[in-house]
Order: sequence, then C-alpha cells, then structure tokens
Amino acid sequence: MSDTTSRLLLPHILAAQAQKHVTHNEALRRLDGLVNLTVEDRSRSAPPANPTEGAAYLVAASASGLWAGWSGDIALWADGAWLRLPARPGWRLWVLAEEVMLVRLAAGWVTLDAAMGLLARGASTDLAEGALGGLNRPGFTGGQNSRRIARYGTCTKEEDLEAVFA
Repeated sequence: MSDTTSRLLLPHILAAQAQKHVTHNEALRRLDGLVNLTVEDRSRSAPPANPTEGAAYLVAASASGLWAGWSGDIALWADGAWLRLPARPGWRLWVLAEEVMLVRLAAGWVTLDAAMGLLARGASTDLAEGALGGLNRPGFTGGQNSRRIARYGTCTKEEDLEAVFA
C-alpha cells in the first residue's frame, strides 16, 4: 500500500504510526486547499513576501526560490509554510485577480471557455466548429444569431439558446 492516496496525494495513516494526528492534519490542509479551489493569481513565479494564511497561487512558468520546480502547480500557504499541490488533468480553479475559471488539461491550464471548445470574441462567444458534436442535428435552425451564445451562459436572444441546445 502506498503512503498516499493516488488522486489527491492525501497521506494515509499507517498501522503502528506514532502521532497519527500529524498525518491527519496534513490531509486536512491539502483538502482545505483543494476543495473549491481558488487562487489569488497565476502570474507569480516566486512566493510573495508576506502571504496570508490560506492564500493559494497558480505558480507561473520559470518558478524560482521556494517554488522552483512547481510551475503549473498550486502553492498553498498553510500553517506558516508553502504546501505544493501537484495539478492533475480535470482540476478546475477560479483566479480571483482575473475573475476567470481555468481547467487543467494534459497540456496545461486553459480558460473554461477554451476547454469547452469556445472561441472568445469580445462580449460574446461563438461556438467553435464541432463544439456541440454536430450542429446539423434535428432542431438546430442554423444562421449566425443561432450560433452565438454570450459569455458565461447568458444568451443574446432566447431563441439562440433554444437553437443551440435543441
């Protein structure tokens, strides 16, 4: 048996282990950082001088200092120390500084609309070709307006939503 869980790398409490509370508390710190994952920003490649307790960052490329080798992972400040949360495909996080949702793909972090196959264009988003798995299905009326859907799920016209998701 491994010392950690396979997905979130939470430490197992082992038989005959002394100070089981230490292992349990480490697992709680990791869960606290991962559940409803929110980061301050994604532009830092080195730790801030005075982080606040519970602050998390998506480590930028060319990480240095205490974050060296952590590029693309989450750095969580917990109990006075940096905790690395290695990112895995499928994770989602909210970037507070940008008010944007990111998704971790095998190739790295991308915005949610890009991960869903949408191309951002100004205040609205056009469906990328094939994003719905075939726009010629029954009930799809076609036309430019019927293929537009506004960012973050708000449609420009009620008919647009009906046409896209019919």
